[in-house]
Amino acid sequence: MKIKRLFILLCMIVLLSFMSTMFLYGPILNSGQVTQHQEPLLESHYLVEKKRAQVVLMTFRRSGSTFTGELFGNNMRSFYLFEPLHFLRFFNKRPVDPGYIKNVSRSTLEAILSCQFTKLPFHTIWYHDFPDYMCYYGSVLRNTSFCSSTRQPISAIYREMNNRCKQSDFVAIKTIRLFKIKHLERFAVTPGTNLKVIHLVRDPRGTINSNKRHFRTSVSNITSLSRDLCNFIATTRQRVKDKSIWNGGSRYMELKYEDLSLNPLKISKQIYDFIGFNLPNEIVTWIGKNTNVTNFSNGSMVVAKDSKTVPFAWRQTMNLQDVLDVQAVCEPVMKQLGYRLVKTENDLRDTELNLM
Repeated sequence: MKIKRLFILLCMIVLLSFMSTMFLYGPILNSGQVTQHQEPLLESHYLVEKKRAQVVLMTFRRSGSTFTGELFGNNMRSFYLFEPLHFLRFFNKRPVDPGYIKNVSRSTLEAILSCQFTKLPFHTIWYHDFPDYMCYYGSVLRNTSFCSSTRQPISAIYREMNNRCKQSDFVAIKTIRLFKIKHLERFAVTPGTNLKVIHLVRDPRGTINSNKRHFRTSVSNITSLSRDLCNFIATTRQRVKDKSIWNGGSRYMELKYEDLSLNPLKISKQIYDFIGFNLPNEIVTWIGKNTNVTNFSNGSMVVAKDSKTVPFAWRQTMNLQDVLDVQAVCEPVMKQLGYRLVKTENDLRDTELNLM
């Protein structure tokens, strides 16, 4: 009898636990469509209403993308989003098929670039997972209800974002979570699109050193991280070379972070020429205020810096063995990009020796 009562009690506890979970998280999970049985993402195509530009700044983390993205974020005629794929971390602790994640990622980007936020595949999770600090980047987004403390229905907020996005000259995103440029190819050939992809690259030694400094607990194997970084760069460059969709220079631009840092005004003009617009006065002013700062913070996403020295600071802080480990993995890519190798401590520390 006691065993029977114990069994009934356990069943009641399990039932109550399930009901409480659904009560707390059910609205988010259901409205976000967190299920692998739904497949509208595979056939989702978005129509772009007018010939506005869609700009994607893609790169590996710690390669200068926060600074570079501000060239769009401070333009009052752009609709800029900082790391819109941040919510994908929601899937990290769940056994989800990688192919499904690819479709979620691709469909999210397509909805944003088409200014159709109401069609985001995980619109509730995307909204709730969007960190507050992301509203610091992007002048137009910062002034929407999305970044306001005023409570409004998500549907109303997304309709407002649709309208503000469609009123812009171009929509731009920067992401460190898009590892294959081919995921943009379906959107690139959609009628009416004007896709512009900027692939930001940096000297792998500087990227790895910055990762090691800012992610001490997670960066334990420099060789493995170097392999991930340089495979990403190599496969992107090879895909661009192999696929005619990226040939001709109208859709794809490779940008060196060091070039932008050394000549911010000149390279910024080239970037805006590539996306089809003149460099606005507010960006010229922003460049003047944020590239000659000598007393700056070393925070992970600080944009106000001495741009001519920051990209090369790794040469004074990175130990020679780490440099040699990165070069051992990344030498082919580094040579393609025009970065010179070092062999000695003197070469590494000698700032008069140009490594580009």
